[in-house]
Amino acid sequence: MYHRTDIDEQERAQEQAQALEREREREQDERGEAFARDYARRDHREHAANRAPDAAGRDGLALGLGMLLGATLGAGLALLLAPASGEDTRRQLRRGARRLYARGSDAVADLRDDAERRARRLARRGVDRGRDLAQDVRDRVRV
Repeated sequence: MYHRTDIDEQERAQEQAQALEREREREQDERGEAFARDYARRDHREHAANRAPDAAGRDGLALGLGMLLGATLGAGLALLLAPASGEDTRRQLRRGARRLYARGSDAVADLRDDAERRARRLARRGVDRGRDLAQDVRDRVRV
């Protein structure tokens, strides 16, 4: 026959095991998200040079919006499918907000980098074209 203290100890042990499992899953999720974010950033930068300027801007915007939508849906589904105490839920919401902020910051930084590259490229083209036109004018004046 079990005593109440034995049952309480078993319940505490089970709760500790569940908490450890949640922590392991959270760490795995964070490692997976970091890997995916780094991979996507490298892949995007490698292929950005091969895209038309307008297409790259649309792709960056679509990526940012898709990440925002995915993070929002994922957070909502996680709350619906994995009920937890109020404290755990608040902690999860804080983590989700931090992750969303980091993803948004990364997307904005990528878009800013792309815009700066395009602006430099266009400026160089403008300077080169200006030099060519100036040379054409000089050549015509000499004739």
